[in-house]
Amino acid sequence: MSIQFPDATPYDTRTKQLLAPAIPVLLPVLLNMKTTDPQDWVTLPNEQTLSIHKRADFVIHNPKTNELIQIELQTYAESNLLEQCFVYAAPYMAEYQTIPYQYVLHLGKTPATYRTKFRNKWHTFRIHIIDMKRQRAEQFLRTDIPEAVVFVILCAYKSLERLVEEILARLRELTVDKNELADYISILDTLGELRDLNTIIKEKSKHMALQFDKTKTFLFQEGLEVGEARGEARGEARGEARGKAEGRDEQLVEIVREMYNDGDSLTKIARICHLTEVRVRHILDLPPEN
Repeated sequence: MSIQFPDATPYDTRTKQLLAPAIPVLLPVLLNMKTTDPQDWVTLPNEQTLSIHKRADFVIHNPKTNELIQIELQTYAESNLLEQCFVYAAPYMAEYQTIPYQYVLHLGKTPATYRTKFRNKWHTFRIHIIDMKRQRAEQFLRTDIPEAVVFVILCAYKSLERLVEEILARLRELTVDKNELADYISILDTLGELRDLNTIIKEKSKHMALQFDKTKTFLFQEGLEVGEARGEARGEARGEARGKAEGRDEQLVEIVREMYNDGDSLTKIARICHLTEVRVRHILDLPPEN
């Protein structure tokens, strides 16, 4: 039976983008790296051929000790993750003569019920699970790295509303550029879906006057690129220009619906998305204005 590798989810893509700058803060605490200097570790690009199917999320190497650490991000407990990690590890054994320590950051709110060990008469293979919802938010909240601060939304705290307030206040302290702040809030909102905190995040953002233009954020631009890519695939059959336009239109429809669900007015949606209110009403299946 072949190993099935799942397609990446939006959470996978965006948390990978977030995790890299946060590593200097996250790893020493999460992995209890008390006897080694985080500066000794070098990030290995996951585009290299050692990463089977380019799926390994994050791998770092310590040249001094020849140790490898692999981190996988999961939003739910996949039944065959142990087998996947074994496949990931084999090429590193061939190249570095060592097997990575493999850690799974469980991001979701569902139970982290993974199978973590294989053992027979000859071999033992295991992975280690770190359930983010069991990590204390306080240990990361006061860091000076915005990416690590955003990650706190997945941790445990005495009050969820207070947690969101603390994160937003800290981001405002650390971030001067409005567009950069908008990117962090976009990631916070994305991760917030894993804890059903989107409504609280939006309400607290408005209360703290942390408004931003969604079209300026990198997540918005990333969405347009994904839409264009889908359109380009269709373009092979329908014409390249038409295919790109269809992909962009699909993403624009998603953005209009998201903004409307967030409580934005039709006028604001039309202005930001460069549409007429008539077109916005049509996308939302709303009756014409009297």
